[in-house]
Amino acid sequence: MNNNLIADFDHKIRKYLNSLKLPDRECEHVFHYCSLEAGLGILKSECLWMSHHRYMNDPSEIGYSMDLIQGCVRSNLNGDVRDNVLYFLENQIAENYHCLITSFLEKEDYMPGWRYYAENGKGVAMKFKKTVFIQTTFPEIITTGSVIYDTLQRDIINKILSIFLTYSPENQKLLQPELVNQLIVLMPYFKVNDYQDEWEWRACSIRLFNPILKIYLPSPPPDLLLIDSQSKPIYQILNFSLDDLAGITFGPCCDGVYSENQFRKIFLQKGVSEERIRNFNFGVSTRRYRS
Repeated sequence: MNNNLIADFDHKIRKYLNSLKLPDRECEHVFHYCSLEAGLGILKSECLWMSHHRYMNDPSEIGYSMDLIQGCVRSNLNGDVRDNVLYFLENQIAENYHCLITSFLEKEDYMPGWRYYAENGKGVAMKFKKTVFIQTTFPEIITTGSVIYDTLQRDIINKILSIFLTYSPENQKLLQPELVNQLIVLMPYFKVNDYQDEWEWRACSIRLFNPILKIYLPSPPPDLLLIDSQSKPIYQILNFSLDDLAGITFGPCCDGVYSENQFRKIFLQKGVSEERIRNFNFGVSTRRYRS
């Protein structure tokens, strides 16, 4: 009975999310801004590293999403239901929540991208076909999507809460943990409007620690997840093929000649033909950088 109830709730939420008319931001490519060292490592390993949210440039983003969700819960729910949902939410985030993220921007040669993500312009922007990011090898583990910046954030949360309220009080009690899980999944896709010009996309993997089973769920394949010394997930791998890499742009403060030679060496080591390397889309930023 509980499984059917949860499946019905999940289906209604998924149907709503799929129906959303998000801004039309169709783009063929996205850009991963990073340091030169990181870019060389990405090419060598043919994978991107998804980092724990506590190591993000701005770890307060999760706090922003948390405040947003808490405010909506207080506005829409009442009494014990409200208190229980807030308790579950706060407990999960404080004790059991681990979100692994890698980010891409739609904008090419974007100054804030160079400044904040690419070592103050000394790094690179790696141009990927967006399919590497959307069609992941493990869709049940990695979710992908564009970041949502505006008032739609509250609309989404309020709609999910309104779906929850359509159930009887007895069923609401059973659905409270699942409601919290559904809200938690959205957290990494909410960001303050100040960053809207970035038009960011994210690949996210959320781990919730089950204190009874003492494992992280969902469980990834053993070669996908790396852990730290406290047995908490801190990195996860997002694989790609060389065909998914459409170009590399060197930052405004990057030594383009030296850096391009380093990338060319890696391509040769991987057996890429010299003709293909000659035709590869290496570029240099046209931005004038002031530190």
